[in-house]
Amino acid sequence: SADEELVREFYVNLTSSELTKVSIRGIKVPISSNAIKEFFELPDFKDNEYSSLMRNIEAEKL
Repeated sequence: SADEELVREFYVNLTSSELTKVSIRGIKVPISSNAIKEFFELPDFKDNEYSSLMRNIEAEKL
């Protein structure tokens, strides 16, 4: 399907975790957390339980 092709193209062009935009059908699509939040019209959570937990994890204790 067309959706599957777009998803494949997205992942093929997602060559680095440092990217802020990915080219899909010649269009640069922003992939920041804010862009995704806005696209899906998600609420803005300044500080949620998960984020607080992740900030306090010490890698050497994992």
